Amino acid sequence: MKCTTRRIAALLAIPALALGGTLLAAGPAPAATPVEIVVQLVLVVADAPQQVQGQLNGTTLGADDSMWTRNAAAGQDVGTGSLQVQGNGGTVPFAIPITVNVGHLTNGEQVVVMVNDTETANGVQVGVTSTTKTVTCNLDASGNGTCS
Repeated sequence: MKCTTRRIAALLAIPALALGGTLLAAGPAPAATPVEIVVQLVLVVADAPQQVQGQLNGTTLGADDSMWTRNAAAGQDVGTGSLQVQGNGGTVPFAIPITVNVGHLTNGEQVVVMVNDTETANGVQVGVTSTTKTVTCNLDASGNGTCS
């Protein structure tokens, strides 16, 4: 009788262990905290925007952060660009190059900077964050300087 009881208990335990393993493996991933985008400045050379600089706060360790920026002044696009960085679990500085430059800036002009970040880990999107910041250009007579 003892032997039969042990066999039944063992047979019942196998599906329970398998089911438990399946449930653990298929459980939801913890919710990701959204990345914070901090735009610090736009670098300008010869009246043309060259780069948007700033940092991502709260990145996911090992995740890919695909960023793009669009910049507008006086209601017109002046430049766009994109960049990919890897999350380190904390703060990652960025410098997005303006690769499509379609406008010129002047001293004192205000620029609306839009930055978007899509974060993926192991091929799964874990977050999308966007920010918009208006900056004012401080350029010299040659059109060089920053907008911050």
